[in-house]
Amino acid sequence: MRKSLLGAAALLLAASNAAFAGELSGGEIQSLLSGNSIVSPEFGCLFYSRIGKTVTIDFAGNSYVGAWSVEGDRYHSSGSCGGKGCSISGTFPEFTFRRDDGRFNRSVRLVKGNFCEKNVVIS
Repeated sequence: MRKSLLGAAALLLAASNAAFAGELSGGEIQSLLSGNSIVSPEFGCLFYSRIGKTVTIDFAGNSYVGAWSVEGDRYHSSGSCGGKGCSISGTFPEFTFRRDDGRFNRSVRLVKGNFCEKNVVIS
């Protein structure tokens, strides 16, 4: 019985990860980013508040306030995904933000909660 429960749990986990394997929908993007952080060796740490505000902490410890939103299935920000926005694809915890024009393609790691306020950056 225990093996079948563990097997079923593994299948459910694989199925939920597969749901995020392609491009995320607007609802998935909103759910994924709200109240969580992304980290990247290219820029540092970025926290997404639930009210559309972002706080980025760079490697020097400087912080920058910005904004984010979701329109349709596109992520928009006051940064590189402004204008026409970006698609987001991947599986937890690795995601890619990509502009259609090819001028921005960034891989990041999602961290649950406000990881940035701890002033820790993963390289």
